[in-house]
Amino acid sequence: MATPGQLPLSDLLACGYSTRRVSYPQGPPGASPLGGTGLARSPPVQAAGLLGLSWDEAWGIQARAVKRGQARKEARVVTQLGVDEKAAAKGHTDLTLVCDLEQATVEYSGEDRTTASLDAYDLSLSDTQRAGIEAVAMDMWEPYLQSTLTQVPEAAEKIVFDRFHIMGHMGKAVESRPHARTPGSERGRG
Repeated sequence: MATPGQLPLSDLLACGYSTRRVSYPQGPPGASPLGGTGLARSPPVQAAGLLGLSWDEAWGIQARAVKRGQARKEARVVTQLGVDEKAAAKGHTDLTLVCDLEQATVEYSGEDRTTASLDAYDLSLSDTQRAGIEAVAMDMWEPYLQSTLTQVPEAAEKIVFDRFHIMGHMGKAVESRPHARTPGSERGRG
């Protein structure tokens, strides 16, 4: 068992892993060593600086924590999904995010913003879970649209495009029309 300030990785030494001494703030007995410090909810880069870890170590810790959380998550039907992309960092790859809109939880994140990245989520669902989807909110990104139409039963009746993108397309359509000319004016909008 690890003592406070020592990560429990010593059993992995044989595999080439090493341990690092990390000083945690001490809290009440039985509390999480990071609880109450704000570190548990800090971005990995900020936590890395505070704990004396490299960015790779901090991101690795976060990735393993997410993986453990996903493994413990019970399979359930998510009836209202939100699909969107998020830039991981400036100049870096985008992520595909799938959220449960009722529970306000992230259900899936995948690299890139392609049909295959969203297919990976849809294909991880059982037939019952896919059939239980009542609505999918998304922008008008063609790869997401194609993935949803292919993977979700009766998707054409379940897709809800977000208002921001609809209004953007409407604005472009209006601007692309030639302006009407009114008699007696150089350029009127009649």
